[in-house]
Amino acid sequence: MSSSSAQKHFGKIAFTNHLMFNAVLTENEDLCIRLIEAVLEKHVESVEFLEDEASIQPELDARGARLDVLALVDGEYVDIEMQVGIEPQIARRCRFYHSAIATRYMPRSRGYESVPRSFVIFICLSDPLGAGLPRYKLSTSCENDPSVRIDDGAETIILNASAWEQEKNPEVSGLLQYALTGSSEGSLARDIAEAVEGKNLDRKWVRASMGVMSYEHEFLVLNNELERKRAEVEAAQAQVEAAQAKAGAAQAEAEAAQAEAEAARAEAKAARDEADAQQAIQQLSKKLHEQGRIDEYIAALDDAQLMDTLLREFGLAK
Repeated sequence: MSSSSAQKHFGKIAFTNHLMFNAVLTENEDLCIRLIEAVLEKHVESVEFLEDEASIQPELDARGARLDVLALVDGEYVDIEMQVGIEPQIARRCRFYHSAIATRYMPRSRGYESVPRSFVIFICLSDPLGAGLPRYKLSTSCENDPSVRIDDGAETIILNASAWEQEKNPEVSGLLQYALTGSSEGSLARDIAEAVEGKNLDRKWVRASMGVMSYEHEFLVLNNELERKRAEVEAAQAQVEAAQAKAGAAQAEAEAAQAEAEAARAEAKAARDEADAQQAIQQLSKKLHEQGRIDEYIAALDDAQLMDTLLREFGLAK
């Protein structure tokens, strides 16, 4: 997801923005139920939201997963994702999300029959698989004999908003059209649009969300710059290694190249330190947002001493 989609449709925060998407679905249980029923094509009795933008960290040294909307639906786990940008690795990403949910919520000391059933739903603005279908329903199958049923408890539904006109379910078609164009056709899309409009009238929430999105964008820019510098360092190190291979009589030249590499490493370390500091600020923003203290965060942006105090309060100071 990208926060670049945050403002569209007359400058308001759009449904496709991850903060708005999460707020509308988690604060309006009936809308979430209707969306799940339309996509999964089955009746839903109850929904229990597990976390806001659920963050799953299977192990301390493992990559975590931030899920847009994660809910327990009639005893089964449903993750709903809004994907604005092109995601070339969407299949592996879905696999990772299913694995993360299974690892997080499987009861301890139980057999594999207790691995929770999970659904991962992606609402994509573009076609991630390139077949032009409005809906891709993916599950594990036997390549030798497709009639063999493989019930691994994991099912993925990828919706392609660019093909909304081909979707047969009018509620899903209207949802996809709304996500892509902002035009709300169908009762579900109209009710979601109404909820989005109502949320945009909450100026305190909008200001807080804008602050979060601003720092998310800045962190992304900084991270891209860090990656660029890392690439430069790797290139410099490669040059040093090549120079060292030819060193011999050119010892003085090799020493000069080594000094240049050390300087590049120092620059990279400084960039990493800066990135760590920005990441701590982003984490602080999220924690204060969750506690309804976003005003303190906004004030800290212009007050270095207050920012340091807040970072220390949450154990984020380096």
